[in-house]
Amino acid sequence: MPPDASALPRNHSKPLPLPSRKYSRARFDRARRRCITLLAEGYAVTETARVIHVSTWTVWAWLRQPQFRERLDAAIEEFDARLNTEVERIQERAHAKVDAMLDSRHSGVRLRAAEAILTMGRK
Repeated sequence: MPPDASALPRNHSKPLPLPSRKYSRARFDRARRRCITLLAEGYAVTETARVIHVSTWTVWAWLRQPQFRERLDAAIEEFDARLNTEVERIQERAHAKVDAMLDSRHSGVRLRAAEAILTMGRK
């Protein structure tokens, strides 16, 4: 049932104001930056498009732009560097734990630590 005409605001016939161009550009830029981040982290194009609410065609179009591609390549290098740093930090902690296990009072713990060291050495 339609609302009573007297219940509608008097200016209901005026169109709603559109967002400013600045707002649209800011939203667009945020979507592109988020796209670069997601792709650099290994997300697929379709998943990236879904997360940032654009079509896969849009993501593929961005990927064809040289400036976008340069930013993505830089983001991939940065992500890889951060990931490598984190892996090295975790490896150092693991080595320290295994090293401490070599000094255990229990022979079984020392044996397992020695086996772990030998296994790591083979990889």
